Amino acid sequence: MALELFRKIRLSCFDDELEALYQADLRDRLFNQVKLSILLGASIFLVFSVMDLIDSSFDLNKIFSAWKVRSVVTPIGLGVWIYLEKKPEVSKPWIFHFALFGAIISVLGLFELLVIAGTATFFIELQKALMIVFIFVFGPLSVPVKPGLLFCSTVIFIMLIFGINLSVPTTAIIELIFDLVVTTIVLAFSRHQLDILSRWSFMDKRKANEERLLAEQATLEKTEFLRNASHNLRQPMQAITSYTSALESAFNNHDLSSVNKTIKGLACSVDLLADSFNKILDISNIDNGNYEPNISNVSINQLLRKIQQYYAPLATRKGIKLKIVIREKNPLTIYTDEHLLDQIIGNLVDNAIKYTQSGWVLVSITKIKRIVRIHVIDTGIGIPIEYREKIFEPFYRINEQSEEQGCGIGLSYINKTIQKLPKHQLEFYSKFQIGTHFIVYAPIAESPNLSPHSQENDTRHVPNKFILLIDDNKAVLNALGEQLKSQNFLIETALSLPEANRILENHLAIPDLIITDFKLRDGETAEDVIRCAQGFCKQIPVIVISGEPTTNKTIHILGNEYIVLKKPINNSLLLKAISQVLK
Repeated sequence: MALELFRKIRLSCFDDELEALYQADLRDRLFNQVKLSILLGASIFLVFSVMDLIDSSFDLNKIFSAWKVRSVVTPIGLGVWIYLEKKPEVSKPWIFHFALFGAIISVLGLFELLVIAGTATFFIELQKALMIVFIFVFGPLSVPVKPGLLFCSTVIFIMLIFGINLSVPTTAIIELIFDLVVTTIVLAFSRHQLDILSRWSFMDKRKANEERLLAEQATLEKTEFLRNASHNLRQPMQAITSYTSALESAFNNHDLSSVNKTIKGLACSVDLLADSFNKILDISNIDNGNYEPNISNVSINQLLRKIQQYYAPLATRKGIKLKIVIREKNPLTIYTDEHLLDQIIGNLVDNAIKYTQSGWVLVSITKIKRIVRIHVIDTGIGIPIEYREKIFEPFYRINEQSEEQGCGIGLSYINKTIQKLPKHQLEFYSKFQIGTHFIVYAPIAESPNLSPHSQENDTRHVPNKFILLIDDNKAVLNALGEQLKSQNFLIETALSLPEANRILENHLAIPDLIITDFKLRDGETAEDVIRCAQGFCKQIPVIVISGEPTTNKTIHILGNEYIVLKKPINNSLLLKAISQVLK
């Protein structure tokens, strides 16, 4: 019981911001109820005016005086009701003031009748009318507890003064005051309980609205994720389809030179497809808040060449010119996450091509002090001024009926992504029907010699190293083995821990490196592999591959830290990790 009481008290106390929201909601819900109550009160006074004229027990002069009093209260109440009816938006914030004003006018009218009558009998009969007013104050008029108590207490005090002045018997005064006090206390307590229940209802409704908004947002984010996934896969799939058709044609014509050229293009498109899958996983992790940027030194020229290779066919098919300016002299290296920046610039270029009907798209770079500015400029439809603050909202379009009149896929994703990168910023300028200019700011790296390709080439300094690959998926194992063999590594493969154990037991050379999946068959894990390797060879470098979503770049196993790479494995990241552990 005590815990329930404490819970009620706690829930009835809101902070200032929540209290303001609750009061606004309360006024909206009770506005019509209070308005109707004021109309009903005015109508009751009108009925009593008619009854005054009918009741012959009153003195004629007093009858006309009573009628005059009630005839004043009635139009005031009707006037308040008409004002509330005509101007709801203006009057709604003051609705409880109007309610209290209506109660005050009613009581003043009753007190004036008491003055006119001037008898102890009317004083006692007035108790019933005052109780009805008190009920209206805490009931239909919904006056808050504190001002309601103040109003009723004032009325009771005035009634006490009237009773003494009219020489009403003391017992009658005490009985009347006692009844009014008890009525006030009961009504105020009931009003307080209703207020607590109202606050509970408000919080329940607020929670339900928040859950509904979260569900709607999750649906929007899921839809946008699928659209971005489609966006990232469309180009390499198209390229693979084209190269496959070209390769079939070259084989039929026995054109070996075309075959070799086409195979190179096909291989490049396959790499782009694998990279697109990595982008999709990155998008998913960013949306879920699980992505940890892999910040390193990146050659801006290599990134731009990759974007040119990816989007040039799209621009050509649409009949517009895509120009990417490569900085040949004094090439720049920036400090960023290569994959995230690639997606940001790629999305901007894709949108520029998509929403440019004729003309050109230009990508260039400029340098100011220690900052690189990457410019993406187009001669497309542009963005009207009134929409510029909304373009980073999910699925925003200038014209919902036409995709060609929108601002493109991924702008909300770009905005979310760039916030993940330290010292990065996005700006844009646009003129409707003239074009748009996006600028991405990125910091220059301190050391200019650590681009991904140079990291890739670092593996050439460790040729003929013996690597043991362990994965329970044979296709993945074979593909990874061929990939590393092409880099001049000596490779042994194992599908399970027992196979790896036999290789370690029988092989003449100790592996320079073990690359193992985190989970293997029969509940075996990377920890079992490391324990087995340590039993044979003490300490061997190990790289762990995991398909589980994680933001960690390392994993702690048996007292040591090991590098973790997420599937699917990016070639440059894999070679970088190998170089790191073998140096």
